[in-house]
Amino acid sequence: MGTAVSGAPEPELDPDTKRLEGPLDEAYATRDAEQINRLETWIWLDGPAQPEGRVGGAARKLALDMNAVIIANGVPQTEEPTGVDAWHRLAEIKVPVIVACGDLDVPFLVGHCRRVADQIPAARHHVLTGMAHQPYLESASTVAQLIRSAVTEG
Repeated sequence: MGTAVSGAPEPELDPDTKRLEGPLDEAYATRDAEQINRLETWIWLDGPAQPEGRVGGAARKLALDMNAVIIANGVPQTEEPTGVDAWHRLAEIKVPVIVACGDLDVPFLVGHCRRVADQIPAARHHVLTGMAHQPYLESASTVAQLIRSAVTEG
């Protein structure tokens, strides 16, 4: 779901994501944990092109709470290469795979998921309509059903 693959081409950010990149960089520079949490939750839970707060209630509270723990523990956001080029080895995957992505996710990830599914011989691509990067928070039942179908249908 909204998968990252080492060795993938560098992403090009869309205007909506770029619009949030500056304030997020500023929040990191000033170590404003509350602002970091707010902006990251907007990007990953709501989707960068959506209004902030699109997803509310218990899902938003859980997203904010989980992200606050990560921020408080000072887990760095690293983009250091892993040294593994999995991107050019996707065709070696022989087991059935479902590559899912919310259509409201960061646009480069939406396209990225499509390309991942295209490169894995036994893959199916599944669009989670009306969801962003954290569909398991938006609709756990939808994600559970997707997993059940992957297991039972192979």
